[in-house]
Amino acid sequence: MNRLLILLGVSLLLAACGEGNNAPAPKPDNAPPQNAPACGNIEPKLDTAKAAKLLKQASVKYLAGDKSGAAELLEEALPLDPDNPELLAFTARTMEKLQRYDLARDLYLRASKHVEGKALFNMQTGAAHCSELLAHEQYTAGEYDAAWQSIQPALEGSAVTRDTQMLHGYIQMQRKEYKDAAEGFEAAVGLSNGEQRYEALSWLGQAQYAGKDYQAAIDTFTKLIDQNVEGYEAYGYRAYCEVALENRTAAESDFRQALQRTKDSAKQDEYRNALKALEEAK
Repeated sequence: MNRLLILLGVSLLLAACGEGNNAPAPKPDNAPPQNAPACGNIEPKLDTAKAAKLLKQASVKYLAGDKSGAAELLEEALPLDPDNPELLAFTARTMEKLQRYDLARDLYLRASKHVEGKALFNMQTGAAHCSELLAHEQYTAGEYDAAWQSIQPALEGSAVTRDTQMLHGYIQMQRKEYKDAAEGFEAAVGLSNGEQRYEALSWLGQAQYAGKDYQAAIDTFTKLIDQNVEGYEAYGYRAYCEVALENRTAAESDFRQALQRTKDSAKQDEYRNALKALEEAK
């Protein structure tokens, strides 16, 4: 008898959800209200107390190093209190740690709609940082167009960093957008000091050369040379710019300097061949 009742209950449940293969079609006057949620897709009710409890439990797991466990609890809590900036921000931070950058960025932006002042700045900065991390991930994977789309929010933010501008330049170099790449590297130069500045200058000159702005590239590599910077092949790059402008005497002088200074055997062979070609062209 009990077994029969259980089977009957299951059959009624399947019929109610429309999953029974032989369930009769509902009559029009028995149809659910137009705006009623579909069976099996009922939205959870708001429950801020339960959300707060889950947030506290997630914090314990997060501090214990269990980021995945924390994320599960936070994903359960979010629908219960979807406009809670503390919950949104903590979930964003957790997702960022799990390298789920796209979701983390969206959560930071959601949180930013409910705060102001320093908290707003922090949420916007978090979103921009996740945009940069996502772009870097896509750049490393060779997805250059996707990386360019992802980095846009980071470039539009109020706290653009040197690393963001360098990544801007790297992505655009791969996309053969050399003028824009140069703008990124030039911005990075202004945000850099020491070796980082030299690196940004070198890439700026390379972008200018690739974009056929040879005189600008010469000026950039000259800055490296005037500061007696080693390791960036500045003489070699400048020599190629001089070749492009048909300044053969200047090119020959720079290739000789490059040959003397480089420690790269492949570069030494390259510069010898370039000098040979210039000699044969006389």
